[in-house]
Amino acid sequence: MSAIALFLAACAFYKPLRVLTPETFGLTCITTDLCVEDTSTVAEATRLRDDALIFVAANVGPIDQPPRVLFCSSEDCFARFGNPAVAALYFWGLDTLLINDKWWQDYILRHELIHHWQVEQFGLVQASRLPRWYIEGMAYSISQDPRNPLPRKDIQAWRDQFNTWMEQGNEWRQPPRQQGL
Repeated sequence: MSAIALFLAACAFYKPLRVLTPETFGLTCITTDLCVEDTSTVAEATRLRDDALIFVAANVGPIDQPPRVLFCSSEDCFARFGNPAVAALYFWGLDTLLINDKWWQDYILRHELIHHWQVEQFGLVQASRLPRWYIEGMAYSISQDPRNPLPRKDIQAWRDQFNTWMEQGNEWRQPPRQQGL
């Protein structure tokens, strides 16, 4: 079996691998780090991505290697790569963001770029071991997500826990110590 056939077979069973070759699954890559489903949206996608990168650099810290950002313009597109019930996905370890067709919002891109910053800052293994309330709470708070409350009780609780932790004088760039680490 050829390497290409093996890869496509793997993609059939594990959708996140599809972000490695988004052109194969209906996207047009304008650059190595920006792909869109609908080429008429390139200007908007570029602006959203660039504004989010500037925001994260100014409010969180510089991103050494910006991730690839994939913008879907239809629910079908997003479903080809991931769970269509969420606004966006950051593919940890694959340095790729996927934006759902209904969620082309500045705070959504900032949130996912904060996850990318976390991986760059702390390393993939350490970031994956940090408490969920810290990882998600930081992304929801610092991205300035305007939704209040957030759409799910668990993510609202994570943001609340992160904000309380911050109010106690903790420095958000220094993750909480975990037992056993």
